[in-house]
Amino acid sequence: MAHLDAHWLGRRGGRHAAVTAPVSGLSTPSSIAWCSPLVGHHFDSAIEVRGEEARAIGELGVRNLRRLQYHDPQAPGWRVIGRLLRPLETVNAGLDSPATAHRRRAMADAVAVLLVRCAEIGRTFWGWSTEEWVHLLGGDRAEFRRNAPAWAGDEVRPYLAAHAYLLGSFAEFHLLGSFQRLTLSRRIFGQIESTARSQLIPPDSLPTIAPNVLITPVLTSPESVPDGPGERGSRTNHRLH
Repeated sequence: MAHLDAHWLGRRGGRHAAVTAPVSGLSTPSSIAWCSPLVGHHFDSAIEVRGEEARAIGELGVRNLRRLQYHDPQAPGWRVIGRLLRPLETVNAGLDSPATAHRRRAMADAVAVLLVRCAEIGRTFWGWSTEEWVHLLGGDRAEFRRNAPAWAGDEVRPYLAAHAYLLGSFAEFHLLGSFQRLTLSRRIFGQIESTARSQLIPPDSLPTIAPNVLITPVLTSPESVPDGPGERGSRTNHRLH
């Protein structure tokens, strides 16, 4: 039986637990073309941001966190925040994004936004609620600009949404206003069948459902996903509009 991902294990039974959770490969048919970039990694998904981590984020500062020119890749703070940084970089590495300077800047800024937010609220992204993700992403671009740091441009928002989906099991994209879900789907799943895959379901539900439901020509929405391991969902499929 495949291990569930770190985020699911850390919140089992509605209780947060400090765990280092294995994310092993799923036993699926060769027809399954996609799996989360988090699969196969071990992450410390403790919810609370440690004092030394918050201090390191502040000491690194915006220039370092954004990886701007002349940032210091050897600054000691990077080692302190390693457990926060690794899953963020793993997500970025797994996205199907054009290899342009503009996109690389947006991806680096998305990581910086998330690290700053962790320090601000004292909790890691593993434990953020739907409401907290919506507050960060904004109900529209104008709200995003109001809530995000001034240096985070509109191009950062879709990458934050990808992190929300993969790390936070966020699937309430209908709350984000006029949001290009197809583009987001391509970033996460790649070009193949991405049009059909624009119905996004929470990644931490994937190990609990049958392989033929994991990645099919049309992904089901959260309402059709089983409630837990070994349970079969019988709820009605409801597409996000």
